[in-house]
Amino acid sequence: MTIEEMRTRKRELGYTYETISEMSGVPLPTVQKVLGGITRSPRYETISALEKVLGLQEWEIPIPNDQPGVPPGCVRETGIAYAADPEGNSPLRMPHCYPLLPFKNQGDYTAEDRDLLPEKVRTELIDGVLYDMASPLPAHQIITGEVYKMLSNCIEHSGRDCYAFIAPSDLWIDKDNKTVLQPDIYVICDYSMVEEKAVKGAPPLVIEVLSSSTRSRDMLLKAYKYVRAGVKEYWEIDPEERWVRVYDYDKDPTGTRYEEYGFDNEVPVRISEGSCVVDFRKVAEILDKMLG
Repeated sequence: MTIEEMRTRKRELGYTYETISEMSGVPLPTVQKVLGGITRSPRYETISALEKVLGLQEWEIPIPNDQPGVPPGCVRETGIAYAADPEGNSPLRMPHCYPLLPFKNQGDYTAEDRDLLPEKVRTELIDGVLYDMASPLPAHQIITGEVYKMLSNCIEHSGRDCYAFIAPSDLWIDKDNKTVLQPDIYVICDYSMVEEKAVKGAPPLVIEVLSSSTRSRDMLLKAYKYVRAGVKEYWEIDPEERWVRVYDYDKDPTGTRYEEYGFDNEVPVRISEGSCVVDFRKVAEILDKMLG
């Protein structure tokens, strides 16, 4: 969630600063400074704690095993459930359950738990919290595919010994079993990071194409994970507003400053030292051709 979204959610819930502090464990002065806009670059732990309070919807609250209608060993998924019940109830209100997934509180899940989910179910794991990944819209896929294609071709012709991955591809950014991300695109130049089931470590370049279901996660939680893990360059691409924000973490380790480009620009790949660019004019042309 963005800070503005947190403020809006605070008003909707009718929470006071004191209530949010008590529920999140964040000191009251810190809550006031973050939500009041005084602190411009809050710590990842603070944002994460606040989001767990202000981001919870009714259907996202975990149900303990002893509640009626919930079989032992099951957990209700966060976000959008994957199927409605036989009675036709809304999937958003349905406590969906996977018999093989052990019941745990959000924050306690591991990569091993996530591996028990059906293969068709796409999730990300961030600090032990499972997040559902909805199917992306056509614009998201077009942008991802075109940027990946140009980036891969550029890397190949530049002679750099690097490789670009495209989602879905598991990235253990922290090299632990509590966080498994699936960036839309990322580039590695150290092949020792590639293991049998996942890539482990911090890629020099990560690119995320924003969507309504992942926007706040990409711009806050995942951005914090990337900068802290040692990613050198991070791109956020907005299909609706048609902008690209490039964060150069090498020059700005705080991760707060960026350069913004429109879809009428070529965007230089900083880690390539000038040998690669992505031409978003071509991306815009294909979007207009296919989607009008």
